[in-house]
Amino acid sequence: MSAAEPVVRLVEVVEETRGHGLDRFAIPELWRFSRGAGVRVGIFDSGVDEAHEDLSGAVHGRVNFTPDPDADSYGHGTHCAGIVGARVNGLGVHGVAPECDLFSVKVINDQGGSMYPWLIQGLDWAIAHRLDVASVSITGDRDDPLLHDAIRRAHAAGIVVVAAAGNAGFVAGVDTSGYPARYPETIGVGAVGTGDARAHFSSSGGGVNIMAPGTDILSTLPGNRYGITRGTSTATPFVAGVVALVLGKLRSDGGNATPRLLQELLYENAGDLGTPGVDKFTGYGLIKPESLFAAIQRRFAAFFHAPPQSTDTALRLGAVPLFAGLPPERLEEIAAACQTDRREAGEVIFREGDRAGRLYLVLEGMISVQKATTSGAVELARILPPGCLGELSLFDGAPRSASAIALEPCRFLTLSGEALRPIARAHPEIYENFLTIVSRRLRQAGAKLAG
Repeated sequence: MSAAEPVVRLVEVVEETRGHGLDRFAIPELWRFSRGAGVRVGIFDSGVDEAHEDLSGAVHGRVNFTPDPDADSYGHGTHCAGIVGARVNGLGVHGVAPECDLFSVKVINDQGGSMYPWLIQGLDWAIAHRLDVASVSITGDRDDPLLHDAIRRAHAAGIVVVAAAGNAGFVAGVDTSGYPARYPETIGVGAVGTGDARAHFSSSGGGVNIMAPGTDILSTLPGNRYGITRGTSTATPFVAGVVALVLGKLRSDGGNATPRLLQELLYENAGDLGTPGVDKFTGYGLIKPESLFAAIQRRFAAFFHAPPQSTDTALRLGAVPLFAGLPPERLEEIAAACQTDRREAGEVIFREGDRAGRLYLVLEGMISVQKATTSGAVELARILPPGCLGELSLFDGAPRSASAIALEPCRFLTLSGEALRPIARAHPEIYENFLTIVSRRLRQAGAKLAG
C-alpha cells in the first residue's frame, strides 16, 4: 500500500484563499447551513502537523501505527488535513469543513508506504474513539479479507469511509482501482481536472464511485508551508469534507444518517459525466454538494423542521414512507392515535416472536434490528431518525420476524395496529406503501443472512 501521490510543488500564500474548488462547488454558500462543527474526521495518512497556522486547534486527537515518529515528515497527511478542515482565520487556505474536529491516524510511513495491518488498526481505533468520517488517501493492489472485515466494522459502527480510487489511469481490460476503495462499504473517489473532465491519471474500475477536484490542489504542508499537488488522494478529503458538512447540518437539526444512506444520497445527486449512467471511469459522476444539501433538506424537512404546534406529529408522520402521499387531514387522524415511548441504551424494544403489532417512528437515537441464527444474532439494519420499524407485523399481528434493541437512548412515536387498520382500510395507499417497504426489507434481510 502507498499514499496515492507526493506533494509536487511548494507555493507562497500571501493572503487567505479558498483554493481547491471551494468556489467552483459553492462550498462557502453551504457554510450558512453547516461548517462541520463537532463532526469527527480521521485523516488516515502520514500524520498531521497540528502546529500549522491554518490547523491551529483543529486536531483533537492523534495516533501512530507506523514504526516511524509521529511527526508528518512526508507531508501528505498535513496536505489532506488542510483540504478537509483548514480554519477560516485570515491565514492561508480554507478547508471544506472548517469547523470539524480532525484526528491524525498515522498509517503511512515517512517514505510514503503503508501496510494493511496499520490501516486495520487505525480503523479499529476510529471505532473505539467514535469517529464519524475516515478520509483514507491510500491504495493497495490486492483484496484482503481482514481489511474488508475492518471496513465492515467501521461501516456498521456508523463511520463513513471515503477512500482514494488510485492514480493508475486506464488500462484496457484491467480494473486499476485500488483497495479499500473497491469495497462496497466505502465511497471510492476519482479525480477531475479543468472543465470537470476526468483526470488522465485517475484509476478506472469498481473502486470509482464519485468524482471530485483532484488537480492543482493548494493546501497546507508541515512547517507553516503550502503546496500544490494532484491525485485521487486530494479528491478524497474534499469528499470527506462534504460528508462532514452534511453530518453537521443533520446533527444541528437533531438528526443523523447512516453511512449507507449518505452513500445513496451522494450517488443519487451526483452530476453524470462521460458515458450516461454509472461507468467505470467516473462512477455515478461528479460530486454536487448543493444538490446533495437540497436532497437532504427535502428528505428531512418535514421531520426536522416541524413547527411547535398541534400539527407537529402529523408533519413527522409525513416524512415516513409508510404514510407517503396521505393528505394532511389523514395524517392528523393518525397523529391523534400516536403515543410516545422511550428506551435506554441496551433495552429491548421488542423481541423476535412477539405478537404485539405496533409501529415505532424513531425520533431520537439508534436502533439495531437483529435476527437469531444458528451461529448467533445477525444485525439486519440500524434504524435512525426518521426511520420506522415494526411494519412487518403491524397489519395482521403476526409474530415479530426480528428483535429490536436500543443502541443509545431512544425516543419514539408509537402506533398500534388496532388504531391504524381502520384508517388503512379507508386509504389503500397505506397498504400499498406497506407492501413496498416489506418487499424491500425482506430482500435486504435475505441478502444480510445469505452473506
